[in-house]
Amino acid sequence: MKKNNIHKYDDQELITSFLQTSDSTYFGELYQRYYKKVFAHCFAFTYRKDKATAEDLTQQVFLKVLERLASYKGTASFSTWLFVITRNTCIDYSRIKMTPLLATSEIKKSYVDDTEEEIRDIDADYQHLISCIYELEDNEKDMMVDKYINNCSIKELAFKYRLSESALKMRLMRIRRRLSKKRSYLNLRNAV
Repeated sequence: MKKNNIHKYDDQELITSFLQTSDSTYFGELYQRYYKKVFAHCFAFTYRKDKATAEDLTQQVFLKVLERLASYKGTASFSTWLFVITRNTCIDYSRIKMTPLLATSEIKKSYVDDTEEEIRDIDADYQHLISCIYELEDNEKDMMVDKYINNCSIKELAFKYRLSESALKMRLMRIRRRLSKKRSYLNLRNAV
């Protein structure tokens, strides 16, 4: 195929051509092909649906793809490989965004007197809570973060998630209940 028909190349042909020639036109075609999908995933993952953050995450994804493209083996489709990088980049963003908010000493001190043992217990409890939150479905995790980290009102959340206020309250209650059961199970398992 000629370079002027580059849009007809399949993903593997573009990757091979880019790796052989280092011609950015081939990578640019991959970028154009997948930018909207990667951006949409990053945008959905940001807690306040922040376009600028989603654009930054999208750029990070494509930089990682560029750095790792030579290691792509082709055992899965390129789109699957790209999705894994996209998801991992978003999860890393989520951890960076959530951890400082959940683990600050001011929050911990509001629950305990300053003894070291109590603070260690609270640290362990926060780690259990964070691990349970990460296991939630994306939309549930977003709701919990919006409500309890970003301090959105019920009215704002109902509008954002297109639910009635009572339906939203019920959903939050069910998520909290599941988190509570999961945390109780983890605490019992770790105590044994």
